[in-house]
Order: sequence, then structure tokens, then C-alpha cells
Amino acid sequence: MSHLRDIMRRLAANRSDRAAPTPPPPTAPDLASYRQRLRSCSKPMLDYEWTWLHQSLELDHPCLQAVEEECQERGLTPMRHPLAVAMGEHAWEVSNAAIRTSWGFDGQPA
Repeated sequence: MSHLRDIMRRLAANRSDRAAPTPPPPTAPDLASYRQRLRSCSKPMLDYEWTWLHQSLELDHPCLQAVEEECQERGLTPMRHPLAVAMGEHAWEVSNAAIRTSWGFDGQPA
């Protein structure tokens, strides 16, 4: 998972530089670990992850496909929201209480 986090941090740092190359997709073990994390996410957490990835990655990145597949397996549609995201933190890593509340991670949206 740290490999994916490093990729995300590099992308956030280079976000203003659109000429920067797209990082390679995570390796199979990293993607398998990522999918396992998604299985434990609530619907608000999946929406956060979808929004966060859309702001951080190219649209054909395997992680976006993994979130979409997880939503489809649950009969959900992934949605982007205009709410704040914590750059560098996946849905299961968000420590900011205001972000957690606004997204409804703890069952009580603001």
C-alpha cells in the first residue's frame, strides 16, 4: 500500500505540471491489497475514494476501475462529490474529523 501512497503523493506534488508522466499502475499485490481495503468501505467511503482518485489520477488508472467494480458488486453507482478530500489519504486513512463528518464516514453527515 505504501507504493500506491507514494504514487499519490508524487501526483499531488506534480499536479500543476501536466507534462509529468503518469506513474505506473500498482503491482498486482498492491492492487489486491487495495481491493481488500475497498471491500471494508462504506458507501460514503467509496464515494470519497472515487472523488479523491478522480482528483489525483488519470481516468484509466486501475484503482478507479477497482472502485467502480466494488460499487457494481454492491449494486451502487460511484459518484463524485464537491466535498473536501484530504490529499494523500485514502478513505480508510482520513483522520480529519471535519472531513469524516462531511462525508458521513461515521454515519452522521453534516
